[in-house]
Amino acid sequence: MNNNVYRWSKFTWIIVFTFLLLGAMTRFYRLDWSFWGDETSTFLQVKALEDKIPPDPLAYYLQHITYQLFGRGERESRMGVAITGTLAIAFIVLLVFRLYGHVTAVLLGFILLLSPWHLFHSQNQRSYSYAFFFGAMALLTAALAWKENNGKWAALSGLMSALTVATHSLSMVIPVALGTFVIFEILRHHPTISWRAIRGYLLVGVPLLLFLCFWAWFGWQNWSERQNWGYTSIHTLMGIAFNLNWGITLTACAGWWWAMWYSKDASDRLWGVVVIIVIVVAILAPLFLPFRQDYVFASTVAFFILAARFVALMYEQVKKQSRLIALAMSMVFILLPLPSFVSHYQDGDRHDYRSAAKFINDHYQPGDIILSASWISVLRYYLPAFQVTPIPNLQEGKTAILSLEQHIADKQRVWLIYSLAREEIPQDVDQWLWKHGIRMLRIKKKRFDYHENITEVYLLNEKQEQ
Repeated sequence: MNNNVYRWSKFTWIIVFTFLLLGAMTRFYRLDWSFWGDETSTFLQVKALEDKIPPDPLAYYLQHITYQLFGRGERESRMGVAITGTLAIAFIVLLVFRLYGHVTAVLLGFILLLSPWHLFHSQNQRSYSYAFFFGAMALLTAALAWKENNGKWAALSGLMSALTVATHSLSMVIPVALGTFVIFEILRHHPTISWRAIRGYLLVGVPLLLFLCFWAWFGWQNWSERQNWGYTSIHTLMGIAFNLNWGITLTACAGWWWAMWYSKDASDRLWGVVVIIVIVVAILAPLFLPFRQDYVFASTVAFFILAARFVALMYEQVKKQSRLIALAMSMVFILLPLPSFVSHYQDGDRHDYRSAAKFINDHYQPGDIILSASWISVLRYYLPAFQVTPIPNLQEGKTAILSLEQHIADKQRVWLIYSLAREEIPQDVDQWLWKHGIRMLRIKKKRFDYHENITEVYLLNEKQEQ
């Protein structure tokens, strides 16, 4: 691999347009999944824009525009994130083509196209698709600015960095990583320091980011104090690896080693530094605030690029012996996430609360009680005419049983909705459910990986009536 800047040509635009079409086909296909909890929260947060004086994250304003243009149905409300996810693939391919040429760009395009994580957030009406687009643009234009010593690219990177942070405040990891990279290069006494790039970012990005610090302080402060959940550091790291896909993660690790120790291209070290900062944040942040792997999704293009760079390197080496073997090797790598990618179109990587709510609505009788140990906000969205009462998670065992016994004491019919992944209902709770009720519905779609999304509907007190 060389350190050249590649110029765009007609061939470039053909590839970019091809990925734009492929991205649209995959991101808009089966867009009308059931809502899940965070998505219905977006409706409430967007609705609060009109009444709230402190500013909200940019993503809610973008969703507000989406609602105005398309509507609030399952498909319509996701149009904004689907469009953004599609554009992200095309623009990333375009910029990587200029950075590294067509081999890396095409490999990266297919990695993103088949990424279950990117696909999920391109069909999930939250902030992450927007944050990923802005974050990827911020990092790629920064890499171009450094490689070409170009202040204009750097100014654009500064603007995109600000938009990323405005979309999701924890995306501050991106400007922190860029600053760390600059310090790293200076400490290495590298003979070529791109001072125009540094000045361009300082002139545009830093003032905007300082403004956003005040914006976030007044609009988003103390948000984590209202949360009662949180992932551990190990859970977060494993979540990143799982969502990237383990094959991509391991290849990215090999790419990181090559980028930091063997590559002569400074832009490769930029991706290596970004990955280090992301991992450090994933380890430390859960110690202080509620955190999950999606909070660093905006910067994960660095992992994808390192994986693509390493496979491109292998491709070029193997091609010297056999182009056919090189292509086959690359194809195997590209298809590593395929089982999870195909599985997404089976269940949308979510529980089907819409079908569970429809079943209850069709079989509801006056006086019935509806309980749920899962997403209450979603069920209230799909069952607006009924009261849905929360109960403890069934994994809490005796506490859950005590709550259920209190609700069936009046001998009324009680509906219970519960969702599972790969865990099982505790044995004592399971025995109690089979003693006092009937499982009326089990929603489970076939998947081709080891994840599962199961939604169950029980009818309690029915056996006593029979």
